[in-house]
Amino acid sequence: MEVRVATPGYFQTIGIPLKRGRLFSSSDVMGAPQAVLLSESAVRHYFPNEDPLGRAIRLGWHFDEGKQAGGTVVGIVGDVKDAGLDEASPPEIYIPHAQIGIGNMAVVVRGALAPSAFATSAEAVLRDLDPELPIGNLKTLEEIRAASVSGRRFYVLLLTLFAAVALALAAVGIFGVMSHAVTQQTREIGIRMALGADRDHVVRMILGRAVLLVIAGVGLGLGMAVATGRALAGLLFELTPTDPVTLGGVCALLAAIALLASYVPARRATRIDPVVALRAE
Repeated sequence: MEVRVATPGYFQTIGIPLKRGRLFSSSDVMGAPQAVLLSESAVRHYFPNEDPLGRAIRLGWHFDEGKQAGGTVVGIVGDVKDAGLDEASPPEIYIPHAQIGIGNMAVVVRGALAPSAFATSAEAVLRDLDPELPIGNLKTLEEIRAASVSGRRFYVLLLTLFAAVALALAAVGIFGVMSHAVTQQTREIGIRMALGADRDHVVRMILGRAVLLVIAGVGLGLGMAVATGRALAGLLFELTPTDPVTLGGVCALLAAIALLASYVPARRATRIDPVVALRAE
């Protein structure tokens, strides 16, 4: 279990929701009954089948001349991903700052302006409280979160670039192969046109063949995407490698390219004089 020390306004400031009970208040001071808060993960881990509110918890260490750390559970709060976005939220217990003495702490400031606009003012307020208080490592929550995923974000960026290049090559390749396949049917198109076949009928026939190839290619591609997607699962947060929107969009794009690559040469071939088409080979 992770032990955290917090002031009454910490949870509202940082955005941790209260699930049940109450948060710390100004009455939770030294000499008052000791109070603690539990995270939802801690409740699931230590109190899976019972209500922890009102229960007394004692930790295995002491402070303030031998006073044992712990207290009565007065509330349950939401989980926080302290270890990283890809890690499960650990069980956490919160102790009021006024009931325990610690040597250092982090101050959380929330405002409507940009962080750079009130960072100087916040630091000045802390200086007024204690001129000798060492202050450093000023960061926004967005910067902290970005730093925690910077390494994986770099790998995802590389994979995105490689995927974009692969998609472009696949599009060019599909267009070239389908165009060549239709061009090879120029003689057949000429024979059908010479026998009186309707142009729209010929185009629909060629597109029908292309649709069969597209269905086979999409099915094979989806199977390979699902099979190889497990290797990317560790780089994703609250997403799956088989995201239907992404896979559907890529499949629709490649299918459209394949059909366009079949339609353009087919339409062009039907406009050629049948005699010229018969002499194509």
